[in-house]
Amino acid sequence: MKNYIIPAISLFAMSALCACSDDDAPVNPALNPGEPTKLTLTPFAQLNAGEEAINSGADKTSSASLVVDYPSLTEVTKEQMNVANMYYPRIRRNADGEYILFFQLNPQAANTYYTTSTDLKEWSACKPYSTAVSITNALGNPDHRYYTTVDAITLPNGDMLAAASYRANKGYAKTPTDNGIAVRRSTDGGKTWGEETFVYQGTNWEPTFVRRSTGRIEIYFSQSRPEIQSSHSGTAIVWSDDNGHTWKPDFGQPAYTVVRHSWLNEQKQPRWTDQMPNTIELNNSKQLVTVTESKPNASVSDNFHISFAYSDESGDYPQLTGQMEGPAERAINIWKGAAPCIGQFPSGETVMTYNDASKFYFRMGDAKAKNWTEPTQLFNDVRGYWGALEIESPHSMLAVFPASSKVAIGRLFLNHAITATERTAKADGDNSEWSNTDQAIVTGSKSATQATLRCSADKDNIYFLVEVIDDNISADDYVNILLCPATASGNITSDARRIKVAPYGLRSTDQYAGGWHEIAMPVSVGTAFDGSIANAEDTDHGYLAEVAVPRSALKITDGEILVNLVMFDSQDGEEAIAPTTTNSLAKWIPIRGL
Repeated sequence: MKNYIIPAISLFAMSALCACSDDDAPVNPALNPGEPTKLTLTPFAQLNAGEEAINSGADKTSSASLVVDYPSLTEVTKEQMNVANMYYPRIRRNADGEYILFFQLNPQAANTYYTTSTDLKEWSACKPYSTAVSITNALGNPDHRYYTTVDAITLPNGDMLAAASYRANKGYAKTPTDNGIAVRRSTDGGKTWGEETFVYQGTNWEPTFVRRSTGRIEIYFSQSRPEIQSSHSGTAIVWSDDNGHTWKPDFGQPAYTVVRHSWLNEQKQPRWTDQMPNTIELNNSKQLVTVTESKPNASVSDNFHISFAYSDESGDYPQLTGQMEGPAERAINIWKGAAPCIGQFPSGETVMTYNDASKFYFRMGDAKAKNWTEPTQLFNDVRGYWGALEIESPHSMLAVFPASSKVAIGRLFLNHAITATERTAKADGDNSEWSNTDQAIVTGSKSATQATLRCSADKDNIYFLVEVIDDNISADDYVNILLCPATASGNITSDARRIKVAPYGLRSTDQYAGGWHEIAMPVSVGTAFDGSIANAEDTDHGYLAEVAVPRSALKITDGEILVNLVMFDSQDGEEAIAPTTTNSLAKWIPIRGL
């Protein structure tokens, strides 16, 4: 049975007025919520399915945020893979949407492996990607070619390319011609791989791919110099203009160095740094951004920092020769960290991951990969290094982080500005008129309990649909829809309104005045729930609320209002898109098109 609320008065007030004539009538409507209804609730991963313009959120990146998708959290263990240890993971998606995870067995590695999954939970038995082979090194001595640090990319035609760094085990520091980068191609989504193509000769580590808007494929790598001590490196590239079939510079030719700056070692000698690179081409632009780890100076005991390099608008990095440093636009040693990885969502927001003190962090940046947020730690109980990210969809990214005995994997959902759909909705607790192409936001990262919010509008009303996936519905559970226009101060004002809905109906409508105070608002609310309220013995599905608010009850400025979605769950407590312990609007989400 669906529950309906008539405008202008809260459900608690209505039930109190009706309770005086019948000793058996409950005052608290949660004690008599009505009958459950079979509901179809749409997970956030299936929302935002409509077209969204590139850089549509570029002007609002400061309010964007990432929410951990708790159900996606998983660990791939060495016992599952039947290997010794697991390091340097990279996760990629093939053209069919399946996942492939690469890893190696120790930091220096002789062999690399991969495993595949369709759901991030169940993984296939691992297979070797590249296996050590016997060679005679350049000194004429018996040796082995070892492989390490695999990265991969899916091409528009569905092929996958993967690159691994290789080296002579014994001759590594003395025979750089025995070291290089080898590329293999898969035409079946990473299930099998073709023969090696040697694309670079010289000592290197950590090759990573980027595909340019022109179709050019570039591999960025640490241009290591083992014959010179003290972290002497820099970043170089090779590239292909024919979908990875041939590469430039020709094999055996000097590297094309693109990113490096100098520092002084303990003997005050200059050394190059900027290594472990990761590069993106910015949306609607040819400009490149490369993030590296770099050595600040010999006195820094905590080792590496994070640095950024930016190409010019044409997307070209100048070749650095002799003692040249570059490129011209740099942000060097801006915070502690190592093993950086960078990505950009189609809507414009940039994100990067890195490790520091064996912990894994992410930061969000603007559409130019600048103005980064403070760090947020992921996988709090995992300690390791060399993690990475993968932009999975326009509203989600994957993160991986190793702890030798396992690889932690998780999905993060993107919240950013949304546009209301033109629609007249009925606040009747029936969500059938809503669509998965509606733009949505989400909260809930402590458990599988998640709340989503969608918005639509017509000339008279603003409509909200809240859906909560919850396997244990409590009488105390609720969702708050907080609404406020943007303000000159950036803080909540008396124009802010709060609508509190529970599985059984409306709980209150409130105005902000130094705190939230109940007022009458002409809202209409319809709710429905699937399960049994306050019964922990069974498994519930969740609840929804449809809310209709007259435009006259809200202050809408230039067709926009800000929203904060707050969910209270009796098991997990409160979770919100933006903090509720401050009156700042900085992280509230804009709703446009009103």
